[in-house]
Amino acid sequence: MLLLLSAAAVVFMLFGLALFYAGQTGEKSVTNTLLMSFGAFAVVLPLWNWIGFRIGFGTGDTVFLLFQGAFAVIATALISGSVAERMKFGAWIAFAALWSVLVYAVLVRWTWNSEGWLFKLGAVDLAGGGPIHIASGAAGVVLAILLGQRLRPDAHARLNVPQVMLGAGILTFGWIFFNAGSVLEVNDTAYRVALNTLLAAATGALGWFIADSLRHQAVTALSGASGAVAGLVAITPAAATLNDWQSGLLGVAAAFAVYGALQLKDRLPVDDALDVAAFHLVAGVVGSLSIGVVMGWHQLGVQALAVAVTIGYSAAATLLIGLLLKFLFGMRIDATVEQHGIDSVHRLGPN
Repeated sequence: MLLLLSAAAVVFMLFGLALFYAGQTGEKSVTNTLLMSFGAFAVVLPLWNWIGFRIGFGTGDTVFLLFQGAFAVIATALISGSVAERMKFGAWIAFAALWSVLVYAVLVRWTWNSEGWLFKLGAVDLAGGGPIHIASGAAGVVLAILLGQRLRPDAHARLNVPQVMLGAGILTFGWIFFNAGSVLEVNDTAYRVALNTLLAAATGALGWFIADSLRHQAVTALSGASGAVAGLVAITPAAATLNDWQSGLLGVAAAFAVYGALQLKDRLPVDDALDVAAFHLVAGVVGSLSIGVVMGWHQLGVQALAVAVTIGYSAAATLLIGLLLKFLFGMRIDATVEQHGIDSVHRLGPN
């Protein structure tokens, strides 16, 4: 029953992610942003059922397949934030299909399958710091570079704060099941994981409040949402390893790390539209390495190797997939469509 409820909650997170992303895009890109998340659901879950699960785990009962399928959908959908407002929807569907099988499923096998080489090496990752967050962040950077910068990046605005907050709330709710469900049974460890998850979210929000107060002398609702997501990402691999105090400190550290990464991002020519790399790659790395900080130098080395391998494999495979799609039929929408807003391609008839 735990896995069935957890699978439902993680699927619900897809709605939260769609709202969280759509609330941060320009007014003429909302429909497309929502569709990117649902497009991932439409193609990834069937492929996971038929192919991905067999690559990742080989065999298993149906409810475990469903739970892990929800993970596969979220992992892929996260990448859409990097390419918002400029990627062809058809190209996105093709990319999501290929990436979920060739990248995500392979990383799952390496990390969580008892036959996987990172698993045998002793890498610790409760619920997807590597296969989900670090991998999607690395993929997002590569895909954003391949697509190039938006023609009108100034059109990007955080237009709907209530929508972003609702999305963050749904994500926070689902994340309890995301992490605690990964314990696979109802016990004291699952309870502790749930507590650590929420503690990291809370202190992540607090850390972002502090950072914004120091830099801008003000805090906003978006400060809380951003900090909470940073904390949630970081605690994902470490929630069963850290105690409550360590989880709280991790939330603050993740918020500061992501905040700093966003300041650096402004100096780089990579148009990661919704900051997937900062929130998921950076916070995922912080969370994965925190396990080694707690467990000792040897474990830190193992965690660092797992991080490096995940980044390298996801980036390289994404590059090959992206180049293939670019060569076959192109990935970027026409300049005219982009000027008018990508939502124009989703209309069923004249406006």
